[in-house]
Amino acid sequence: VKRAGGLDPNIPRIRLLSTAEDLDSLKEEVEQRLKARWPVTKPLAWRRVEDLAYCDISVVEASFDATIQQGGGTRPVDGVTVLRAAFREEVHADLDWELRHVTLLKWVWSVSVALIALIASVVITRPLKRIAAAATSMTQSEFDSRLSSDDWADEVDKMTARLPLRRWDEIGDLARALNSMLAAVHGSYRELQEMNRDLDARVRLRTIELELAKTELEDTNAKLRESNNDLLRMNEIQRRFVHSITHELKTPLTSILGYCELLNRGDLSDDQKAKVGIVRTAGQRLLQLVNEILDSQKVVAGKLQVKIEEFDGNSLLKSLADSMIPVAQKADNSMRLACDRLPPISSDRGMVASVLENLLSNACKFTRNGTITIRASSEPRDGQDWILVEVADTGRGIPTEKQRLVFSSFPQILSKGENPSGTGLGLFNCKGYAEALGGTLHFESVEEQGTTFFLAFPAQLKEERRESIAPQPADAGAAGKRVESVESNVVLVIDDDPQICKLLADYLTNQGFDVRSASDGRSGVELARQLKPGFITLDAMMPGVDGWSVLKNLKSDPDIGHVPVIMISVLDDPNHKYKGMALGASDYITKPIDWNRLARTLRSYRYDKVDGTVLVVDDDPNVRDLAVENLSRRGWTVVTAENGRVALDRIAEHVPDLILLDLLMPEVDGFEFIQELRSTCKMDAVPVLVVTGKELSDEDRDKLNGRVEHVIRKGTVVWDQLQAEIDRLVRTHRSTPLRDAPAQSP
Repeated sequence: VKRAGGLDPNIPRIRLLSTAEDLDSLKEEVEQRLKARWPVTKPLAWRRVEDLAYCDISVVEASFDATIQQGGGTRPVDGVTVLRAAFREEVHADLDWELRHVTLLKWVWSVSVALIALIASVVITRPLKRIAAAATSMTQSEFDSRLSSDDWADEVDKMTARLPLRRWDEIGDLARALNSMLAAVHGSYRELQEMNRDLDARVRLRTIELELAKTELEDTNAKLRESNNDLLRMNEIQRRFVHSITHELKTPLTSILGYCELLNRGDLSDDQKAKVGIVRTAGQRLLQLVNEILDSQKVVAGKLQVKIEEFDGNSLLKSLADSMIPVAQKADNSMRLACDRLPPISSDRGMVASVLENLLSNACKFTRNGTITIRASSEPRDGQDWILVEVADTGRGIPTEKQRLVFSSFPQILSKGENPSGTGLGLFNCKGYAEALGGTLHFESVEEQGTTFFLAFPAQLKEERRESIAPQPADAGAAGKRVESVESNVVLVIDDDPQICKLLADYLTNQGFDVRSASDGRSGVELARQLKPGFITLDAMMPGVDGWSVLKNLKSDPDIGHVPVIMISVLDDPNHKYKGMALGASDYITKPIDWNRLARTLRSYRYDKVDGTVLVVDDDPNVRDLAVENLSRRGWTVVTAENGRVALDRIAEHVPDLILLDLLMPEVDGFEFIQELRSTCKMDAVPVLVVTGKELSDEDRDKLNGRVEHVIRKGTVVWDQLQAEIDRLVRTHRSTPLRDAPAQSP
């Protein structure tokens, strides 16, 4: 039996890689050769015959149907037996040979891979690393700050030298692209360096400029602070000067006006009386100018205080128009009043009147043969009524270039050659008054055609603009307006309680008075203006307009401000008493009513003749002489003192019935005198009436609060009125009950 490989004489042997695979290929080869030799009609059927243990032998048979030519005939072929054998030694030799070849192939593969890796490292990886290193260097955050422009150029050259620029593959293209980018970045970097150097130079220059500006600013601020301090000092000096000069002016004015009164009482001819009248008019005009200066200071300081009162706008306008008709007629002007029916007004009547009087006076002054028209109406604004008043004239108007100066202090708007009159503060003060009233004042003017001023203010002044109700001494210039004690027999009772009204009416009627009553404050004020009663009793607590507002309205009205007002209240509080007295009340009586006290107060106004001692304390000898002259005629014994120290010595010798006191004096002034006077129990009841030219501050009022009866400004003193007030105060401290009081008090 031949070896399987012997079927092909060209193959000396068969190398076994896999027994199963080799046997399959052997079967296929046998089948092909058998089919080629004999006509095989069926597929060969193979079966394993035997496996030998001592060698790697497989015996297989293939059976098939075939016939062969033999001896001129044919015979069937039953099958073929194929022996496949491989001895172990041969197998081992083949395996060793295979292993050697495999090992050789492994080493060849390893060397090939290493060579490929080396080649890749040299040809691809290393250039890529250089490119990556160059790119990384470009993106370092501190690169720009570390290198100057020249150093940066050297670094770029070094990086360029390491790039594989001579390669013409993709890596070379990448290197050249990176090199171009490096060149562009280098150019940008140089430009940036130039810009930085330029910017540094500018910053240094700007820093120097800022330092210089800072130094200049500090110098300017220092100068401004110094100027501001100078201005503050000047303002303080001005304020003190104004207060001092007004005091110095009002003091001689008091003497001038007082002596004018004395002269008028004497036996003078008509010509002499006319000349005295001229002096008195000039003195009053000077007093008005002084008051304008004082008001301008208040406007500048924002210390204007409004005094709220209820008044009728139509009546006020008619009164002002009537009073200005003679002034208008002097320049052949006509006065025209065109007013709608105005709503009730609750505002500062004095300020409104001052503004309108000033506007009308200017209109009369700068108009010749023309017409002065007053128009008034009301309109709703912001949910409340506003009063609109126009004062128009057909005069020469205000030049356009001077209109901006109209509301300034001391404006120069007169034509060349005209003599100025007044202080030049009238319109400046009017503007301040209008703003204090919560309103506005403006104008329209056409040269040679006329001027129209427009005043607008709320009919009901807002609560926050009301004057402080803190207790303060009142300005009692009108407190004793009647020459004699009360002549009218009418008593007006203002109280919302009808039982109180009836009880007071019964008691006062029994005392011989004619009693009228009002159930609320507004009607009470109107009735007082109509009746001009001899006395008024006023309830402090009433709905709507309270007693305090009514009291202020009564005392601010020049026609009825002199009428004694007795406050009657359930509030037994000293602060309320001081408040009432400060606002001008003659007495403050608590409920249940002290009928004896009410009787004493009434008696103090009903008896005319009174005598006693009055101590006059004033550093101005003219004022002292004038007081002696006037009070002596009334039967008073007058003792004088030139300052507080001398006054205290006079009191130690004899206690006066009343003290007439100035505040600004040498050595011991009026404030120190009052403090020392009230510290002595014996002197606590002596009434003190202050007559001063000083503008009182809040601190001054606090010092006087509850320690003096009234404060009267110098310049507003009318000696007959002052004498009546002195009589009343002394009677109040001396008086006794009139008749028996009612058995029950309300």
